[in-house]
Amino acid sequence: MAGLLLMEAGSATETTGAAVAPESVGLLPQRTGRRVVPVPQPAANRAEVPQLPKQTVTDQPFFLFSSTQFSYTYLADTRYPGFPGLRPKTFLPGRSAPANMLSITHADAWEYGTNFINLDLARSGSQTPAGSPLPQLANFDYGQTTLLFTYRGTLSGNVFAGAPVFTVPGLIKNMSLAYGVDHQSDNTLSSLLKTRVVGGVSLALDVPVGFVNVSLLVQKDWFRFADLVPPLRDTTGDTVPRMEVAYHLPLTFTDLPLALSGFFAYALPRGLNPHGGNMKAEVVSRSDLVLDIGALADQQPERVKAFIGFLWLQDMNGANPRFTPGAVTKSFLAGLSFTVF
Repeated sequence: MAGLLLMEAGSATETTGAAVAPESVGLLPQRTGRRVVPVPQPAANRAEVPQLPKQTVTDQPFFLFSSTQFSYTYLADTRYPGFPGLRPKTFLPGRSAPANMLSITHADAWEYGTNFINLDLARSGSQTPAGSPLPQLANFDYGQTTLLFTYRGTLSGNVFAGAPVFTVPGLIKNMSLAYGVDHQSDNTLSSLLKTRVVGGVSLALDVPVGFVNVSLLVQKDWFRFADLVPPLRDTTGDTVPRMEVAYHLPLTFTDLPLALSGFFAYALPRGLNPHGGNMKAEVVSRSDLVLDIGALADQQPERVKAFIGFLWLQDMNGANPRFTPGAVTKSFLAGLSFTVF
């Protein structure tokens, strides 16, 4: 816009001939006989030449908001499908194992939407051991490692419409197109590879502080179990509805930099389980109480945080808890997060 203003001003000057070069200011023509002789004029009579203000083009940042965090989480009691308990009463509940998890999380907002990326690397105790798939089919004497990747993106309906047509005051701030992908892999006997794509709409609820986002999606899963032989090894789940809720609610009534932050997801059953039976509905829930240590200690908010919480995973990978050991995890968790940029 600034460049266009300068071009328009230059065109007007060329048309009227009113502009005078800066070095000629104060020299007005005096006609004497047959020639024009420049005669210096008093400063008070010098022509006032309007000066165009200097226009500068300021670059807008691409990201309106951007934050990247590293975190460590201790999980007190994790389970994994297919690892039965060692006693009759614990056979179906499965084998309990502690786990340590390192995560990197990035969130940003740009002109047209948002992006969220999370990568978890979890190492469990030897109670749920790592293993080797076919043809060896052996467990090792150390715990399994699981890699989890999540991406979610949105494109704002109000921005693309050019007006707040998707806003309902007091109820909905915005409605966006939502999409994403998940990936999971581990080094157990089954050496699971799971890929998921999701798409739908996300509603940003109108809350006084923080945010609550509700996404109504459809999902499609692809599984690969290395402990099975073809054609069971590669399995495709049915396309089913999925609901996700993400929230962050500052607890301002405590007069402390505390917040309740979490995530909830529910997906309907996705068809046949290659290990037998039908896949069941999947539930993922995590809720954290977060203390902003940076804001509390040295007035540097969002730098260092401590959290405690609870994790609930039910029917992981579609496993049926009535028949599959270790299909449900309910675990206390605690950890620290550090914002790096």
